[in-house]
Amino acid sequence: MDISFFISELLYDNDCVIIPGFGGFVAHYTPASIHPISHSFHPPSKSILFNSKLIRDDGLLIDFISEKQHIPYSEAKTLVEEFTGETLEKLALGELSRFKNIGNLQRDQEGKLLFSPDDSVNYLEEAFGLPIFISPPILRKSVQQRLETKFIDRKPVPGRERSIRKMAWVYVAVIPVLFILAWFIYSGNFKPQHTQQTGIVDLSDSDLKYDRETKVPIILKNEANPPPLESLDFSDTSPVESEINEETSESIPKNPIIRKKYYIIGGAFGVELNADKLVAVLRNKGYEAQRSGLSKSGLHMVSYFSTKDKSEALVNLDIIRKEDNPSAWLLRK
Repeated sequence: MDISFFISELLYDNDCVIIPGFGGFVAHYTPASIHPISHSFHPPSKSILFNSKLIRDDGLLIDFISEKQHIPYSEAKTLVEEFTGETLEKLALGELSRFKNIGNLQRDQEGKLLFSPDDSVNYLEEAFGLPIFISPPILRKSVQQRLETKFIDRKPVPGRERSIRKMAWVYVAVIPVLFILAWFIYSGNFKPQHTQQTGIVDLSDSDLKYDRETKVPIILKNEANPPPLESLDFSDTSPVESEINEETSESIPKNPIIRKKYYIIGGAFGVELNADKLVAVLRNKGYEAQRSGLSKSGLHMVSYFSTKDKSEALVNLDIIRKEDNPSAWLLRK
């Protein structure tokens, strides 16, 4: 009979379980910890050790087997002695003795017992249901890196778009000058010496033409005789300026720079429900998982998390491949 099941049950409520004539399994409290490299969080637990000097029978194991199997104490003691004899025989032959959910025992070249515990089971009842999870590291830039100029790779600008940008800068430079000159003229402060002040002619749309490249209005000279001073209209020419301002403001292009993000993809599914299941699993592990759209083949992609920093994405991709998913990959969009 394999009595490792009964030993495992007793370790939840006891700190020491002795197999008479063989040795004892001792449980020690281990507090919660954080792994500095993998950034994994481990809950508090009981670490199991084996002591070959604890061979004196305390009656705990035999009494527990007798109660669970509903057999006499003497019969339970015989079962434990038979298990002890078989285990010692295996170890003497150099074979590995397995204790389910507890660990493995094996003798080294010098004949000493070596115990490797099984960490898949947490025997601390206070930590029941607390899993191990990984939190991505927080990358902070140094002061020097923050002060350095950050360059962004841009695609080459086509020639037509480049000319439009040049025209926009021309308008930005010319418009303030035109406003200043108009203010001087209308306020009457601009009076050059040795000149005679004349009226201002109201120009209609038929008298204005615009340059094809700069879109600046050009005044055409009238071949006919100019009208007399009394027939001239001295009305305000602000409507003409407003039309110029509206055309120049509409011709200025607006090209916002869209910064792309990096996604660490954990899987892609043809069925949308399977993608939602993976999102729920990753969020339970502590990741900021989300649906990341469709791939080129129409599959629903699921990402561990996303960031605009390429270096941060590469660091976390390496950690996720080592700790959780070797087939994870990086997507930029």
